[in-house]
Amino acid sequence: MSKPFLSVIIPIQHEGEEILDSLLSLDYMLSLSEFSYECLLVYMNASIESKRVCEKFSTLVKYIDIAELKEKDRWGGFITEGLRLTKGNLRMFIDSGSIPVFTEREKIIQKMRDGYECVIATSENILEGEYNIPKSIPYMVVIKEDLIPIIEKEYGSFHTHRVLFAEIVGFFLKNNIKTYVLPLEKKNYSKKRETVIDKIVHTKRLLALKREHKKRLKNK
Repeated sequence: MSKPFLSVIIPIQHEGEEILDSLLSLDYMLSLSEFSYECLLVYMNASIESKRVCEKFSTLVKYIDIAELKEKDRWGGFITEGLRLTKGNLRMFIDSGSIPVFTEREKIIQKMRDGYECVIATSENILEGEYNIPKSIPYMVVIKEDLIPIIEKEYGSFHTHRVLFAEIVGFFLKNNIKTYVLPLEKKNYSKKRETVIDKIVHTKRLLALKREHKKRLKNK
């Protein structure tokens, strides 16, 4: 396979039958695109039903591959494996429940061409535009290929929480890597999987990131 323009990397957990709707939507939108693409589904302690749906779907389309993490709940592993097993000029990490934002694919690509090195989508009620201070956990992160060495150097596979995405984007902002944000409405089932411990960890880390960036902006 020649080098694709876009690599879509999706974590698979406990979506069950609902993942089929997401994959069908993604397949339809990709089929309308003029660029080349590939898709990697990464099992993260995925349910039997989720695996069954993904494996059946992958036999119907040539561009989908499947990987399974050995340490099943580590988001750092999801990112490092996703980067290692894909080859696109752009790498898109996206939750299955957030795939509807892919309707904005032309805008995402145009923003990259306009000089942004990262485009994110978040469920927070924010205005679309340049992203300056981390406010919530992104459910989609698109990066250019040349950012991969930075991520691999700064972030290992040991991270266990979803907030890792916010930390990576926070690191980008701290180092003046231009980032653009799109608003996103997520499906309810994606939020239900978050545990109380996750919420506590996420809130503490996000507050720390916000304080750091507010301080940085004041010192400019």
